[in-house]
Amino acid sequence: MDIRLNKELQNKLDIFVSSKGKKLSDFKKICDIDEFTYSKQEIDAIQDLYTQSINEDNLSIKEYIYIYIGEALIHNAGGEWSIGKLKKDEAYGQPIILHYGNPEKDHIRIFPEAWLYRLENGTIRTSISQLIEICKE
Repeated sequence: MDIRLNKELQNKLDIFVSSKGKKLSDFKKICDIDEFTYSKQEIDAIQDLYTQSINEDNLSIKEYIYIYIGEALIHNAGGEWSIGKLKKDEAYGQPIILHYGNPEKDHIRIFPEAWLYRLENGTIRTSISQLIEICKE
């Protein structure tokens, strides 16, 4: 069952998609790199950067890392950005990743915010790079 986006959600998605390129560009400057490779080593380094920002109580880079994680997933496992459509879902109205991994399998949506929340609370059981590897299946 495919649920169409209402005008408000479509507008949120359009704003997000049109702004993510600039935010990734700004994040490259923060990280002092020319291009993201989305390699395991780079993803792990970004996770370490986020963990360090949590410890320093400086979450100003959270939005950049949210976008980076989504782009890393798309780069490594396929998929596309969408927006949470179900009102009872914690991701309602927030950017999510759909249509990733093996097209023969049904996949749940990926909500990068949930991964960051688990990092913040120490409840993530593996690295983000390993989660992305799992999403390829």
